[in-house]
Amino acid sequence: MEREPEYRVIVASKDHVKNGIAEGIAQTCHGKASPLKRMRPNDFIIETNNFISNA
Repeated sequence: MEREPEYRVIVASKDHVKNGIAEGIAQTCHGKASPLKRMRPNDFIIETNNFISNA
């Protein structure tokens, strides 16, 4: 039986998100691999940057 996809939210800097998209990777977890190793095909990553500017 195929498992349901899982969804992961990554909060990262704008530069990390842009670099990750360009390189086809996710820059997350401060270099820790174990959270990403739990991912399986058909899982989803949502990357966001919650920067709030007062400008």
